[in-house]
Amino acid sequence: MAKKSSFALTLKVGHPELSAEEIASAFDLETSKMQSVGQPRVTPKGRRLEGNFRHTNINFHLSNEQLYFDEFDIEEQIWKFLDCFEHSYLAGLVANGGWSSFFIGVFTEENIEFVVSCELMEALARAKISLWYDVYGPDD
Repeated sequence: MAKKSSFALTLKVGHPELSAEEIASAFDLETSKMQSVGQPRVTPKGRRLEGNFRHTNINFHLSNEQLYFDEFDIEEQIWKFLDCFEHSYLAGLVANGGWSSFFIGVFTEENIEFVVSCELMEALARAKISLWYDVYGPDD
């Protein structure tokens, strides 16, 4: 039996000067990764790497588990999370050198397609949120 195709959503936010804590405090979302500019670089397991982070990066997991395409509409999920925070904060952050993206990780062993409507693209553009896709194929 074929595995079902799924996706996961993450809001990625970054800035060259603001701390991760300062940015995270503007959102009522759970973080899955926080790295502040100037902090020592470390691996996910905590081993120290050379140098310090050159900018702040924060990931907010919007789905704690993979969502299956046959059960969830990807566009509806993005709209749902777009309503979870104040868009003017992100627009200001981006205007001052920061960035933000909805990261969509797609897990599939088959052909899969989905549509992002013009209305959603307009709303994302107004909020200064990019779309970032990564498609993960079979583990062969």
